[in-house]
Amino acid sequence: FRGGGKERSRFLRGLLAACPHSPDVVSAKGLAHHDHLVQRWRRREMSNFEYLMHLNTLAGRTFNDLSQYPVFPWVLADW
Repeated sequence: FRGGGKERSRFLRGLLAACPHSPDVVSAKGLAHHDHLVQRWRRREMSNFEYLMHLNTLAGRTFNDLSQYPVFPWVLADW
């Protein structure tokens, strides 16, 4: 979001108002935690694997349910 935190918060409020009963909507606390994760990843304080594991956890994915197994995209390193 180009407008920073205020624009993001306004968007989140609109999203929550549109679907208040959806369990898949990330809370404001979850978004703040995600911002922290993004900053740590961008500063190379965590590996790509760790970052993807956090994203999968935030998305509700788990190793305990094959239909919700974590997603790890293929990354082309040398193309």
